[in-house]
Amino acid sequence: MVRIQGHIALFSHGQFGRALAMTWIGQPVHVAEHYGLETASLSILGRSGGLEPVPAIELWNALPDRTRNLRLMDAWRRQAIALR
Repeated sequence: MVRIQGHIALFSHGQFGRALAMTWIGQPVHVAEHYGLETASLSILGRSGGLEPVPAIELWNALPDRTRNLRLMDAWRRQAIALR
């Protein structure tokens, strides 16, 4: 397995995206059926803050017309730029 550092963009089918998210946070893949994922939505997998960051779902199923999600995406983008 190759370890990649930095930000990665992934475009996928919803079922794969849900399975990837569950694997990322250490849950069994069958739990993914409880997480809806709309077409053309944005989800962000990252790590929670703290002394020992753990895998986290930072944003899930965000659609462009949802104002709250746009603010979250903007905050995430600013954080990503600050980490560079």
